[in-house]
Amino acid sequence: MKAKIYKGFGRIFLAVALFLFGTSAILAAGTTSGTDVTNSVTLDYDVGSIAQTQLTTSVTFEVDRLLSIVVATQDGDVVGVSPGQSEAILSFDVTNTSNADIDLLLGVVDQNATAVTGFTNAGPTAFDGTGIKVALDTNANGIYESGTDTDLTAVGNHFSLPTALISPDVAVRIFIVASVPLGAGNSDQATYSLVAAAASGTSVIQADTNNHTSPGGAGATDVVDDINAVQDVFGDNVSTNTEDGTYNFVGDVSSATQDTNSNGQHSDTSAYVVASASLTLEKLVQIIWDPINGYHFNADNSDVLSGNNPKAIPGSILMYVVAVENSTGADDATDVTIVDDLSEDLTEGIATTTEGVADILKPDNVTFATIGVVDIPDAADESQLTIIDCDGTVSNAAYGAAPEVTQNIGTCSADETGIIVYFVTVN
Repeated sequence: MKAKIYKGFGRIFLAVALFLFGTSAILAAGTTSGTDVTNSVTLDYDVGSIAQTQLTTSVTFEVDRLLSIVVATQDGDVVGVSPGQSEAILSFDVTNTSNADIDLLLGVVDQNATAVTGFTNAGPTAFDGTGIKVALDTNANGIYESGTDTDLTAVGNHFSLPTALISPDVAVRIFIVASVPLGAGNSDQATYSLVAAAASGTSVIQADTNNHTSPGGAGATDVVDDINAVQDVFGDNVSTNTEDGTYNFVGDVSSATQDTNSNGQHSDTSAYVVASASLTLEKLVQIIWDPINGYHFNADNSDVLSGNNPKAIPGSILMYVVAVENSTGADDATDVTIVDDLSEDLTEGIATTTEGVADILKPDNVTFATIGVVDIPDAADESQLTIIDCDGTVSNAAYGAAPEVTQNIGTCSADETGIIVYFVTVN
């Protein structure tokens, strides 16, 4: 798949230079590189039963530099987000497991809606996070805190981190921070890989001395060991899951191919999934009566037709039904309010010059194109709004100020439907 990338605030790429300087402590990979290891040997011998002067010699070699990084998501599953949410967080730990103090470059690869192994993925529709940034957990509490944690500032195609903020061989918490577009739909997914590469300053180390290159790196050579020099060996293990991407730090081009062994970088992946309401809104109108043709239905709360076909002429009575339905598996929609604008050519309710309220004959149900069949309450009051909240509660309410009908139908959970029914007279 072709991956999207970020650069600065554009859709190119985010890379973060992590400067890991400081102590010469022994790291996870063993003896610190550059250490001179000396081994001595002595020789004792006799000549004519007389002990001779002891011979001694030694050999010294320098420990080479094993370059290794581990990136591990700290999200146990997809991170649920809402449309319009700001500062949604994906969490990763990045650890320099080399036997030296090295610099790291971090990058973010946008993998669309790619499934993350072991996660409760959604998709296949992807959304793109906006305002993507990378941040350091400055106070190491595992929680992104705007204004406290360090949002890294772009310098060219990377982000620099002050060396005093992290120590070698310590897991550093890194956050990917993004905002969710308001138009993101329920179950939309955005998958991101965080990639770390061994670097020197702000430049990626392109190759080691074992003929291994980083993505986009210059050609490497398998070099004979020089015991008097520190040589580089890429020792990173392959990312275990196929969705874990690589990044070409040299060419500034990302790819979503799986990470490989000994390429000087390591990656892991996490994802956002939108948990949102998924509402359908439909409205229909039926002509109930006109002063020439009479009623369309044979009786009240009945679907039996009278055989008459009333028309929308002045003085006729029309029934409007507005329905709202939340989809299966969707999140709750709260404070659902219907605002229905009425034409000035209509009078709310039943005009006094037409049929009396008690005589209005309305159907038992109506059928919407998407929502389907919706029941009309038997107790509908033609002089007011009739409401069925999403929880099934039936009530009546007075009309508001013309020309709007406004009604709150409460919280609509998955598979719930709410309606309002009202009658108007054509002027």
